[in-house]
Amino acid sequence: ISGQGISTSITFVGAVPTLTNQSAPIGILRDEELVLLRAQAYIEANNFAAATADVNSVRTTYGLAPLAVFANKEAARSAVLYEKRFSLLFEGPQRLVDLRAYGRLNNTYFRKETATDPFNAAFPIPRAEQDARNNDVACKAS
Repeated sequence: ISGQGISTSITFVGAVPTLTNQSAPIGILRDEELVLLRAQAYIEANNFAAATADVNSVRTTYGLAPLAVFANKEAARSAVLYEKRFSLLFEGPQRLVDLRAYGRLNNTYFRKETATDPFNAAFPIPRAEQDARNNDVACKAS
C-alpha cells in the first residue's frame, strides 16, 4: 500500500474458509469463568476476602445468598468448584481440569453414571503445560 509518499506492506493471515474449519468449535470465555478464575488466584494467594467477593458476585447474579468470608483454602476451593460446576455447566472441560488441579479427580467428586462406566484416573497433559511445568506434571494442590 502506498499513498502520499508513504508506503507499507501488510501480510494478512486469516482463516481459510474450508469445510474442516467451518464446523470447528469456537472457544468462548464467559465473564463468570474469568471472575471465578480470579477467585481461584485470590484463594491461592490467601486473599479470602477478595475471593469471597468474586464468588458472591457470581452467586448474587443468580439470586443466591452471598457467602461469608471463607475461613480456609479448603472451604474456598470447594465454594469455587461448586460455582464453576453449575455456572459453567455444559460449557466445556473446566470441571475435569479443576478437579485434576485440586487432586479431586476421583469417585467422590466425579461419580460414575452407571456401574460399568469406565473411570479415567488420568488424562493426557498437553505438551505446552508439561513444558510450562518443566515436565513436573504431578498433581499438586497445596
